[in-house]
Amino acid sequence: MRCLFYGHVIGLGLGHFSRSARLAEAATALGASCTVTGGDESAGRLVRCGHVSHLPLPAATVSNLSAGIVVQRERRLLEFLRSDRPDAVIVDLLPFGLGGELVAALLAARQESWPTRFFWGLPYSETRVPALRNPRLRAAMGQYAGVLVYEEPDWMDPVPDYRALELPGTIDHVGMVTCPVESGIPRVVLGVIGSGGLAGGPALLEAFLEAAAPLARRAGLGMRFVTGPLADLEAMRGIARGHPDLELVARCSVEEAARDAAVVVSRVGYNSAYTLARSDLPLVLVPSTWPEQLRRAALLAKLDGIWSCSEDDLTDRLPHLLEQALSRGRAPRDLPFRVDGADRAARRLADLVGDARSGSDPVR
Repeated sequence: MRCLFYGHVIGLGLGHFSRSARLAEAATALGASCTVTGGDESAGRLVRCGHVSHLPLPAATVSNLSAGIVVQRERRLLEFLRSDRPDAVIVDLLPFGLGGELVAALLAARQESWPTRFFWGLPYSETRVPALRNPRLRAAMGQYAGVLVYEEPDWMDPVPDYRALELPGTIDHVGMVTCPVESGIPRVVLGVIGSGGLAGGPALLEAFLEAAAPLARRAGLGMRFVTGPLADLEAMRGIARGHPDLELVARCSVEEAARDAAVVVSRVGYNSAYTLARSDLPLVLVPSTWPEQLRRAALLAKLDGIWSCSEDDLTDRLPHLLEQALSRGRAPRDLPFRVDGADRAARRLADLVGDARSGSDPVR
C-alpha cells in the first residue's frame, strides 16, 4: 500500500503536519510506503521515521499566501499524484487543502480514473460548515471515499458539524492520534506551547515563570519551556533573562520533553493535549481562545490529575494549581477515549484499500 499523508502548514502551527507524520509512521509499520506533505523543507524535521518520505512544497505563511503560492503548491501536488498514483491520500482537516490546493487533484482523479482513493482525516471541528454551493467543490468533495475521525463519537465528535457536506458513507472513529510518554525520574517543571508557536507564547512564559520559579526552587526542580518551532526565540530569551535554571527549547516533541517532568503546564492543541493526557503526569491546561481548545480543556479537566486555567486567571490561579498538581504527583489515570488512533487508522486504511482492490468498496 502506497500512501500520501497531507497536513497543511501555514506558519500558525505544525500540528496538522506532525499528526500526518505520526499516521504515516503507523502505516509504515504495517508495511506501507508513505510520503508526508503540506509543509516546506523545514517541516521535514518532524518526520522522525527514516522510512517515511517527505514531499516539500513552496512555503506558505499568513503573510505570503497568495494565488501564486497556492498555484505553485497545487502544481507540485498534482505532478506528484499523477506520477506516483498512491493507493490512498489522507488529508488532515482541510478537505480541499490550503487555499483549495487539492481541488485540482481531486477533480483530476475523477476525470482521469486514477486508482487513488482519498480519505478525509478529521481531528476536530472549528465551526459548523454549511452546504457547498460551488459545483466544482461539490464534485471535489464527492471524490472522498471515507472519513477517518481522530476522535470518539461520545467525546468531541466533529462529524455533526460537517454533515451538510454530504459526507461519504464510510465514517470510522478511530480514537485519538497520540504518542506514548515514557516515565523518567522527575527533574523539571515543564511548560509547553506545542507545535503552534504563535499561540500566545510570551504571555504564557511570563505567567509560567512567575508561578513555577518559586515552586521549582522549593521542590529542587529545574524548569523547561517548549516554545514551539515557530516562536520568536529571541523574545522568549529576553523574558527568561534572570532565570538561569530555565531551559528554553524550540524543537522537541512533547513526549520527549515530558519524559522527566514532575508537572506540566500546557496549551491544549490536539496533539499535545491528548499525548499528555495519555501519560501519568499531573497537568495544568491553559487553553488559547480558540473554541476547540476551550472545549477540549473543559472536558479534560474532568479527568483525574488534570486542571484547567483561563489566561485571564493565570496570575491568581496558576501558582495554586501547580501546587495541587505537584502534590498529586505522577499516577495513572483512566481515560474515556482510545489513544491508539494512529494504529487503528493505519489498519482501517489497509482494510479499505484492500476492499477497493477486490472491487467490494467502490468510490461513490
